[in-house]
Amino acid sequence: MKSTLRGFAVLAAGFLMACGGEPPPLSEQPVPSTVLEGAPTEGTAGEVSAQACVQLYRPRYSAWYSSLPYSEEGLVASCYTNDDCTTECSGSGDGPYASHSGFFYCTYCP
Repeated sequence: MKSTLRGFAVLAAGFLMACGGEPPPLSEQPVPSTVLEGAPTEGTAGEVSAQACVQLYRPRYSAWYSSLPYSEEGLVASCYTNDDCTTECSGSGDGPYASHSGFFYCTYCP
């Protein structure tokens, strides 16, 4: 047991010596440059970076119905999702019964 503790003490002392003891004062430490990720830089107005994009798993077709079973007469609204994740919808309102199909991955860049 004593030999184990002595071994740990030797390792700890060696570690402290290798690390150089105390760190230098803050006034002597170099200041890292500040970079804001995703922040626009001069001359990049209107450009979209790949960092801003996100991949989504969306239904290609969505429909809302006012009653079950699903029928054309009960169709309240429907939407189609484009390849760029934008949607085109028709109808008005929001029925309590939804149907989603044709799920796919699309890339949305705000």
